[in-house]
Amino acid sequence: MSIIMRSALEFHGHNPAPELAYVVIDHHGRHVVTWAEVLQARRERQRNILDRKRACTQWRACKIWVAYFGQNLMGGWHAFLEDWRGDAYRIWIDRDRPSLKAQLMTMFPFADQPWEEWKVKFADAFRRRTQSKRPVGVAYVWFDGSEIRPLESDSKKG
Repeated sequence: MSIIMRSALEFHGHNPAPELAYVVIDHHGRHVVTWAEVLQARRERQRNILDRKRACTQWRACKIWVAYFGQNLMGGWHAFLEDWRGDAYRIWIDRDRPSLKAQLMTMFPFADQPWEEWKVKFADAFRRRTQSKRPVGVAYVWFDGSEIRPLESDSKKG
């Protein structure tokens, strides 16, 4: 099998069509691959990779923690979800999974607070330590990759 890239065709004096990415020559003959096919294959590969990463066949115990970061860039209150691997598996809820905000605010209700005020109330209610002279709140939950359940609810079902 041989692959002739577009740049090689141009170098050797050919004028390929704008949509041509490369030409494959194998035992089936010549096959022109367009940029649309290349981009579609990339999207499909990325979709498969993300599906594998997001797939979870079981619930696992995770830690929700909220802390204040006293710094100029990206400072303020932030919420995270992490499992037993710690830094290796940490989801920054504010940036990476904003869909979890509603579930957390329902699971740990503090009146009808907006998300930013909810984080402060959560840190006060589930205080474990301090950081930047402010409380760090920690609670444990079950997480399956897309849904969160309280840790207690599973033990009561028995």
